[in-house]
Amino acid sequence: MDFYDKMNTAGAGNVQQLTPLHLSKRWEGKFDDLVVYSDDQAERIREIISILIFGQILKVLIVKEQRSLHFYHYMLGKPFSRLEPIGPRRQVIANLLQDAKLRVTLTSVIALRESRLSSSEMLAYHRAVQALANSPELIRKTPEDLLLGQKLVEICQRAGETIREDLDRISALDQPLRYEYLQKLDNSGLNGCLASTYGSEPPNLGTAHLGRTTFPHVTLGGLEET
Repeated sequence: MDFYDKMNTAGAGNVQQLTPLHLSKRWEGKFDDLVVYSDDQAERIREIISILIFGQILKVLIVKEQRSLHFYHYMLGKPFSRLEPIGPRRQVIANLLQDAKLRVTLTSVIALRESRLSSSEMLAYHRAVQALANSPELIRKTPEDLLLGQKLVEICQRAGETIREDLDRISALDQPLRYEYLQKLDNSGLNGCLASTYGSEPPNLGTAHLGRTTFPHVTLGGLEET
C-alpha cells in the first residue's frame, strides 16, 4: 500500500503524520529545487558552485552573517576599497549566472591563488578540502561531492610528496572517522562555523578555510562599481 492509499484509509487526525517530506513545509528552503538545465547552464552552475566552495577556503569570498543568513562578499579594489555583497547562496548563484564578468574574475582569482600556495599552505588546503569531502553534511553524487573529489585529485597530482604522508594517514581511517580526525588537527583548515558550504540556508557546517595559514582577504582590482 503506498502513501496515497494509506491517506485515503487514515482518519483525519492521522493524515498530517503521513505527509511525505516533499509536501512538508518544515523542509522549505533546506534543499534547492530540482531544475532542468541546458548543457551551457549546467556548466555555469558547476563553475559557480566551485567558486562558492573554493572561494571560501582561499578567502577570495568573505562570508558574513546577516538576518540569520550567510551573505557572500568580495573586496573591491581601489578606488572603492570596500566589501561588495553578492547575497546569500541562492542569490549568488542567480547573480553569477547573469554576471559573466564577475564569474570569470572570481574563477581566475581562485586559480591564481591556488597556483601560488606554498608547501605549508598546500598542506592546509588539502586538509580543508579533505574535511569538506568527508563531512557528514555532504550529500554524495551531488555537484559539490564531484567537485571536491576532482579537487583532491588535482591537489595530489600537484603536491605529490608534500601531502603524501598526510594522505596516507587520512586514507587509513574509515570514512566516517575522517572528518572528526581532521577537525582535531592543529592545521586542519577548519576554523569556526561561518557558513554552509553545501545546500541552502540555514547552514549547519563550519566553513573550511586555511586555519593557521589563513590568507588575507583578496582584493579584486579593476572591478567597476555597478
